[in-house]
Order: sequence, then C-alpha cells, then structure tokens
Amino acid sequence: MTPLMAMLRRAWPLLAGLTLAVAVGAVFGSTLLGPDWLSLGVVAVVVVALATFWVHERGNVRTVWSLAAAIVAMGVGLVGLLAIYIAPLAMVELFGEPVQARVTAVRDGIDGREYKHRIRLARPDGTAIPGELTLPRDAGTKQGDQLAVLSDRTGVANPVPADEPVTGSAAFLVILWLAVAGPAVLCGMAPDSGPTVRGRERRAAPRDRRRR
Repeated sequence: MTPLMAMLRRAWPLLAGLTLAVAVGAVFGSTLLGPDWLSLGVVAVVVVALATFWVHERGNVRTVWSLAAAIVAMGVGLVGLLAIYIAPLAMVELFGEPVQARVTAVRDGIDGREYKHRIRLARPDGTAIPGELTLPRDAGTKQGDQLAVLSDRTGVANPVPADEPVTGSAAFLVILWLAVAGPAVLCGMAPDSGPTVRGRERRAAPRDRRRR
C-alpha cells in the first residue's frame, strides 16, 4: 500500500463523518423535515461528530494525533451545524426563482428562544410552494398577503425572502468542507500504534525464540 493510500485509509472516518454531518444538516434544514425539527438536527449533528471521533480513535493513533482528531471532530460538528442553514440557501442560489407569492396559512413556531411565524405560500396560479417561510412575529404577516420570495424549483429548500443574501452560499459550503477535509487528511499521517500493534509484536516474540 502506498503512503498516500495508507494516509487516506486512516483518515476515512473523519472524511466520511464530515460528509455525513453536512448531509444530516442539509436534511434537517430542508423541507423533508421542516423547521420544527431543527433542534433535533443539532443533536443529530453532534452525535455524528462524536461518532466520527470514536471511529477514528479505534485506529489506536498516538496521543498527539488524538488531540488533532478531536479538533477536527469539532470542525465536523461545526460544519454540520452551519449546513442546517447554509445548505438550503445553496439550493435556493442554484435552483431558486423569484415569486410573488400569496400567504395561504400562518402558524406560530419556535426558533431557538424566539417565536416565529411559519408561513405557507402559493404561487399566483394557486400552486402550493413546498416548505414554509419563517419570519419574525412582528412582521405582521397574515393570510392573503402578497410576499416576494425566492422559491426552490426542486422543492427541497424552504422559501426565503426575496432580499435574503444567498449568492455565494454553495461556494461557502464547499469551502467549509475543504477547510475541515484538509486537516482530516493530515490526521491520516498518524502511524498505527497501540494495543493492536504491540499485541502483534508480543505474539511474534515466542516464534523468534523458537527459531533460535
């Protein structure tokens, strides 16, 4: 096995965990689950980050590399949390279109410690727009109002206000992934050590003595 392949073999848990954290964050920020599930999404991303570190540590790397892997795992969690918000914006950037939508329903929901309006929208022809628009309660939005929004043509991302800054979201998400993937690959430089290797050495010793 070449040194590069060996390094990637050791780094794959961190890289896989990073990609999974982004995917989990994207799902919880999408219309697939809705904004009421965001708190559970935070928990899910943290679990992925902790599992990523645990799987990597199963390789019995040295202490200094364990500390580096712990820092990378923190980066995995951070990128996953940011993906909850950024991934939907990236979808709107890539597949969004401006729509003068009509409010069809308004309900209250909690976002962190603040109550928000969860707003259902429809296109001018009456077709429902997938997902819900989230606005502050003091916006005074009510059924029948007209709102300018950006709607994701694929139906994956929730609509956002037309003045929401979405340009560069997709590139920023890729940069975040690369910013953590680089250190993750470097953690693959750690040589195998620990009980597994030492155990092989102890098992080899009696055979050497028998040969003598």
